[in-house]
Amino acid sequence: MSKVVRTIRSRQDRELICKWVMAADDLSIFELREPKRSTEQSDKMWAMIGDVRRQRPLLHGLKMTADMWKSVFMQAAGMEVTLLPTLAGDGFFPYGNRSSELNREEMSNVIEQIYQYAAQEGLELNEGAS
Repeated sequence: MSKVVRTIRSRQDRELICKWVMAADDLSIFELREPKRSTEQSDKMWAMIGDVRRQRPLLHGLKMTADMWKSVFMQAAGMEVTLLPTLAGDGFFPYGNRSSELNREEMSNVIEQIYQYAAQEGLELNEGAS
């Protein structure tokens, strides 16, 4: 069997997955993950980052993009940040920081960091409200 991914939505899904595990060869790898962050969480995070960016375009003198703010808040929430050297050896760049790979709890932690920063800085968060 090649790689198989199945979202558990019912008892039938659980039974099918059990059959696959029982039929798997020795040394096969079974991975069970928590659900990824929801679309609503992602939309909220990006709206909040937009609010922060509009009110604080600079962080310690550096002009921030939305992706840069996302990385800052992910690091503040405890996500590991890896810096890789450039091919020329003249600097470093971040590797990882994909919010699409976060589970719901991790995304909640990122959103909480945005709330904390906004409160500390006196920023207004509309969170995408019209």
